[in-house]
Amino acid sequence: MSVESNLPACIACMYEGDLSYLDLDTGRIFSAAREHDTVTLTSSEFDTLMNKFDMLQTNLEKIANIEKCIGKLDKLDKLDAIEISIKDIEVKLYDKDHRFTSVEKNTNALESTAQFLSDEYDTVKKNQSEQNKQLAEHSKTIHDLSTENQCLKESLMDIQYQYCQIKTQLLDSKCREMRDNLVFTNIDEILNTNAYGKQYENTENVLSEILSARLHLTDIKFERVHQC
Repeated sequence: MSVESNLPACIACMYEGDLSYLDLDTGRIFSAAREHDTVTLTSSEFDTLMNKFDMLQTNLEKIANIEKCIGKLDKLDKLDAIEISIKDIEVKLYDKDHRFTSVEKNTNALESTAQFLSDEYDTVKKNQSEQNKQLAEHSKTIHDLSTENQCLKESLMDIQYQYCQIKTQLLDSKCREMRDNLVFTNIDEILNTNAYGKQYENTENVLSEILSARLHLTDIKFERVHQC
C-alpha cells in the first residue's frame, strides 16, 4: 500500500476540523489545520506506528502500575500512620495498665488496712464487751459488799448498843458489890519483875505506900486489893 504524508510518526485525531496528534518520540501533543481528507502511510511506517502505539500502551500500563504502586505506597503511609497510632495507643494502654496496677496495689493495701482496722475494731469491741461484763460483775460485787457492809454496820451498832448496855449493867453490879469498898483512881502503874522475868504489880504495896505518904495512914489491913 502506498501512502503519502507530511506528518511525523504520530497518532492523529480530528477535532472540529483541526488535526491533533501525539508525537510518539517526544510525547508532545500537536495540532494543525487539516490539509487532506485522507492520510496515506507505507507498510513500514504503519508497522512503526503500531510498534510505537504498543510501546505507548505498554508505557501507559507501566504508568498505571506506577500509579497503583503509588496508591499502595499511600496505603503503606497510611498503614505506617495507623501503626504509629497503634503504638501510641499501646503506650497509652501500657501507661494506663501501669496506673491501673498501681491503683490496684493501693486498693489492695487499703483493703488490707481496712481489714486490719476491722479486726482491731472487733478485738476492741470484744475486749470492751468483756470489760463491760467484768464491770457489771464488779458493780454487782460492790453492791453486794455495800449491802453486806451496811448489814455489818447495823450489826456492829447493835453489838455496840448491847455492849454499852452490858457495860452499864456490869458497872451497876460492881457498884452494888463495892458499896463498902474504896476505889482509888489516877494511880500510876508500878511494874516489878519476878524470878521468871514476868512483870507484875503489887497493888496492895502500892496502895499502902500512897496512903502512908499522902494521908499518913499506917498499919492498914486490907481484906482484898485488886486492880480494875
